[in-house]
Amino acid sequence: MTALGASLRRWLGIEEEREGRSTLLFLALILVLALILRFWHVDAQSLWYDEGWSVHLAREGVRSALAQAASAGHTHPPGYYLLLMAWVRLVGSSVIAVRGLSALLGLFTVLGLYRLGTVLFDRSTGLTAAFFLAIAPAHIIYSQEARMYALLALCFTVLLGFFYRLGADDRPWSRGDWITLAFWEIAAIYTHYFAFFLLIGMSAWLLPRLVVYVKEGRPRPRRWLGVQGIALLAFLPWLAPALARAKGHVSLGAAPPRIVPFLLQNWSFLLGGHIGLYGREPAFAFASKALLGIAALSVVILYMVEDHRRETAYLVLQGLLPLVLLFALMRVRPGFHPRYILMLIVPLILVMGHVVVAFSRRRMGYKALGLLVACGWLGATGLAAHALLADSYYARDDARGVVSYLNETLDSGAVVLMDMEDWALHYYFDETDLADVYIDASQSPERVGMRVASVLEGRSRAAQVKWHQGETDRRGMLPYLLESRGRRVDRHRLGGYTVHIWSLSDEISSLVSKEPGVRFGPLRLLEAKMEPSVPVGEAVPISLAWKKEETISRDYKVALSLVDQKGRTLARCDEPMVDSVGRGTGDWEVGRWSVNYHTLDLRPGIAPLAYAVRVLVYHEGQLSGLDVLDEAGAPAGKYYDIGTVELTRSVEDDHRELGREALGLRLLPQPARVANGLYIVSYGLSESSLRAGDTLSLLIEWHSTEGDLPSYHPVLQLTRAGEVLIKAQGAPVYGDYPTSLWRADEVVLEWRDLVVPADTEPGDAQVMIRVADEPPVILGGVRIEDVRHDFEPPSPQVGMAQPIGPFELVGYDFVPLHDHIIVDIQRNKLPDVELTAGEPISLTLYWQGEATVSENYVVFTHLLDEEGKLVAQHDGPPAGGARPTAGWVKGEYVVDSHRLAWLDADYAGRAVLEVGFYEPTSGERLRTPRGESRLLLPSEIVVR
Repeated sequence: MTALGASLRRWLGIEEEREGRSTLLFLALILVLALILRFWHVDAQSLWYDEGWSVHLAREGVRSALAQAASAGHTHPPGYYLLLMAWVRLVGSSVIAVRGLSALLGLFTVLGLYRLGTVLFDRSTGLTAAFFLAIAPAHIIYSQEARMYALLALCFTVLLGFFYRLGADDRPWSRGDWITLAFWEIAAIYTHYFAFFLLIGMSAWLLPRLVVYVKEGRPRPRRWLGVQGIALLAFLPWLAPALARAKGHVSLGAAPPRIVPFLLQNWSFLLGGHIGLYGREPAFAFASKALLGIAALSVVILYMVEDHRRETAYLVLQGLLPLVLLFALMRVRPGFHPRYILMLIVPLILVMGHVVVAFSRRRMGYKALGLLVACGWLGATGLAAHALLADSYYARDDARGVVSYLNETLDSGAVVLMDMEDWALHYYFDETDLADVYIDASQSPERVGMRVASVLEGRSRAAQVKWHQGETDRRGMLPYLLESRGRRVDRHRLGGYTVHIWSLSDEISSLVSKEPGVRFGPLRLLEAKMEPSVPVGEAVPISLAWKKEETISRDYKVALSLVDQKGRTLARCDEPMVDSVGRGTGDWEVGRWSVNYHTLDLRPGIAPLAYAVRVLVYHEGQLSGLDVLDEAGAPAGKYYDIGTVELTRSVEDDHRELGREALGLRLLPQPARVANGLYIVSYGLSESSLRAGDTLSLLIEWHSTEGDLPSYHPVLQLTRAGEVLIKAQGAPVYGDYPTSLWRADEVVLEWRDLVVPADTEPGDAQVMIRVADEPPVILGGVRIEDVRHDFEPPSPQVGMAQPIGPFELVGYDFVPLHDHIIVDIQRNKLPDVELTAGEPISLTLYWQGEATVSENYVVFTHLLDEEGKLVAQHDGPPAGGARPTAGWVKGEYVVDSHRLAWLDADYAGRAVLEVGFYEPTSGERLRTPRGESRLLLPSEIVVR
């Protein structure tokens, strides 16, 4: 026992027994603290995807586990999985058991760091560094995760000590030392591929010393090279999977990192333990950056004044060189998470511990700097720990909660579909009677459809689980197929997942197919299929087949909209256009086609009527959308209607939430009675400030408390001091869904519009709804702003007098014309105007109101080629929406500027400008007295 105690004291760096007691006490307290923190609530959070994969492999046989770990798409070598396999056979595969292995590995790392600090510096540094690591959030988090990161940190800690001894200690090594070194190197490279970066860093430090040994004729370099050869030979069986992984190491959509964000991201992660802290926690971000500067300065100062320069340089090199190598790799093959370099926390914390201890032994100025480093480190980690514990955002994905919810919601034996092989879900589903089925939606539509049909056969309910971090169903096939078989009755979000519950029927929806053949710029819509009749509150399954006909680099998106007869969007879904493997249109080959699947969700409250379904194609740089091109290639608007869907009454009452916040609805304290059996539950006003001609839009949530109501005709009115300024009366939903058709307890959403007349006096006004002689319901107030009307004739560059509808064009300015050239077309011929294709075109129109109107029209300005094809255009309300036509008074002049965008920037030749008005919903144009639908401007234009 005496010999054992002496060996233990030597290993701990204790020479005197008296000092040994206090050191052992402090070390024991630190280890107990580390153990408590690593096992505290170790099973509080669910296993997540990667941990589920670890447990899955650990439960397999050795041959099967190695084969699966070597398969395409899997990231790490099998060392940790084999260790976990042995562990679970001893202690089981409960959450506590599988995470307990990492917790113990983390505890050994704390002990190993103490030993390393003692060898490189002294016991005080070892104890300080061990304490810092014991409470480090990053190390605690990954000591509570069934992954390999705690094991790699332990390997790195041990190897740092071995490599330092090789270069700094001339005492001879035993055969056991060399065998131990080989073991830990093999363990490291079989734990994580980035261990090679660590070995390169340590070898770079060792190399100069090995050269000296060679000159002195010592055997150490040969034996060290022999150990490296043994490690490489041991890795040969795994070389092929490693090379395959190296070739495929690119994360989809990942961008090469920039040096400063890369350093800050990794520093803050090692300090706080979560990649999201730096962006979400301003206090932590500030403390992190401040500590980085203070720590860097402290290390530089310490290096200049201390005796342990070699040891400090060794640790700094082991922290920075692997990071530099990793940065270089990520520039070539992006795709990285800072947890891959968790092991760098070991040299980082040891340097910080040495800074604190070394400065504490010097004069007051240095003591203050050391205290600042200690307080900064403890403060930053404290801020991180508080945020991690207080905010559920930082919690792991809740696979356990998902399975628990499904087990309570579904009957025994119900099927749960997943488009991602989620091993965490599989782990928890094993404890239930539910059938979890993985569907590879990247296969052909026919195979996916047959697979889903066979799984759903004879079932009345099913669920779909989508993991937010990964999927194979990038085209949306599963919800499309499920919607075709039934209806979605619930949607639930649980940490990292969305769960959909479907009620199924034996009948498959019959879809109406249409072959429009229209083009949206470089993409042709080959076929559109959708269900022609859908109950209110469900979803419309839609499939769109696209073909790429020109070379493009952008990734386009599709917006599907359900629109009413006034053109108002009632439902919309926006999704990227992708092929079966998730590639955007920029990566498609020309001539390639792909089918995308969509489910257009319909919120409760939409009236059961017929609605158009529109398609818009856009990209992030052009949100207004691509032009729909007709057979001649001429633009025909931004939208294309793929068909009409008839909404029918829901068979069952729909008690889903309307999503009032998203609609801008304000819930009344209690439903307001408008008439017998008719109430307003909430409402939303489009504007609180209006001007003459503006449209006040009111969204109403109606609720009928009984059936067989009379056909009420509510009146929306704007009043001031008891005087009605304007009113609009009619049955709900533009008169198409009268209250006499409503059922008891029905909820109906309705939009009503009021156009503020041109002659409305400025001031405050009230918005109210009433029915016949019933008391009105006041829904809020608005402010009518004053509008300046200009009756002074303008001085355009080109004067004219061309009436169209109730307006007259009295002239225009065209930027290419020389300033101050005022031309009256009744007396002079205009010179040709030259344009350069692609350059902006600015056009200012001068209108005069000939009569007051109640409609708000859209102005179109089109540049046409010699064949009448559109080459540039701008459509919009007058003056950019500042002067709607309903606000014009008779005789006033309105200045209306437009900036035309080129549709064909390669056009060259003669062109003309046409302008006019159209009604925005129907698209019908106003006419001239001669019946023409446009005004041709007299300027003769030549496009170069």
